[in-house]
Amino acid sequence: MAETETTEWQQTLAELDGLETEYEDEGWTTVTIQAGHTGIRLPAETELEDPELVYTVPSDSADKLHAAFDTGEFTQFTVYLDETRSPRYHVLELADPDRSLVVLIAGAVGQDQINGFNQTAQKIIGIYTRFRRLNGTAVGLFRHDDPGVFFPE
Repeated sequence: MAETETTEWQQTLAELDGLETEYEDEGWTTVTIQAGHTGIRLPAETELEDPELVYTVPSDSADKLHAAFDTGEFTQFTVYLDETRSPRYHVLELADPDRSLVVLIAGAVGQDQINGFNQTAQKIIGIYTRFRRLNGTAVGLFRHDDPGVFFPE
């Protein structure tokens, strides 16, 4: 990782830590993850009809994340995105206010992947976020009906 990318990743992780602190101060349970890899799969590469943003999550976080998906449904999401650089560093927030539970995951996606993903997602009007372990085992899946937050104008 180049020095600039290291600094930008550190800024993203600082944002992640800040969000975690805010939620915990309000009494929420948090699951905080640094994605080992973030990639994009277009419909031709997956069994789903919509494109996917795929996060590879470390083993120590995967069990907590899987339990969060198994015990309820996330109803809200927010994307904190640095749209000025490539790779695009971001924090994805999935929240379930009924359980006072939030998942915060930091990731980065290269601009070369984003262009085709954006065009496909805008045509289909939806994307999935898939979480998986390094060996490919599914951890969780979330559908975003508004992909526009990933691609601000």
